[in-house]
Amino acid sequence: CRLLHVVGTSIIVLMLFFSQGFEPSLLPSFAATALAGNALCQAFIGLEHGLVEFVVLMSLLVTMNKALGGSFWKAASLAVVGYSFAWVGHFFYEQNKPATFIYPSYSLFGDFKMWFNILTGVEPLDPAASKAS
Repeated sequence: CRLLHVVGTSIIVLMLFFSQGFEPSLLPSFAATALAGNALCQAFIGLEHGLVEFVVLMSLLVTMNKALGGSFWKAASLAVVGYSFAWVGHFFYEQNKPATFIYPSYSLFGDFKMWFNILTGVEPLDPAASKAS
């Protein structure tokens, strides 16, 4: 499941920085949405599910990206691509419910933290393999 999280997060990073038809508005839109998510996640913490938080943050992302001259579809595809890999891992491999459905912002931050830690060697990609040796 970690591999799918890393793949999804890597695709988001590639889309933000290196995609064909690079869209400069994506990076500031994504950064502002992440900051807003960090600020707002405490306000949404008592809700039963993360749909409200997800809708607010997606609306902010696509609106800001569009205001900066970007494409609605490229902004929306960030969430679809990033979360879909993690959801496949959770549903089909771990057979559990992803944290995204309750805490979308924390889920996003956790994915990026895990991605960075794996790339820098702080965490192994497969923790079971490191425990076996």
